[in-house]
Amino acid sequence: MLRPTLGLYAIFVMMVPYVLIHAFGKPFGETLGAILTGLVLGALAMATRSIWFGYLIHVSVALTMDVLALAHKGVIRLPR
Repeated sequence: MLRPTLGLYAIFVMMVPYVLIHAFGKPFGETLGAILTGLVLGALAMATRSIWFGYLIHVSVALTMDVLALAHKGVIRLPR
């Protein structure tokens, strides 16, 4: 764990691979959003000492975006 050595700077170290995963082949807006999201999820992980809350948030957002994209294309129909 990086926290004992780097303290709060560990969040920035964690953020680098998080942003890189969301950078290559993705829209620029997603990369910018990943910077803020990486900071927030890193701070959440450090505060709770667990990655699971951030994981659940990430999965929830991803599933919501997938469902909305499918609905926008007309592949699925959402209830009104």
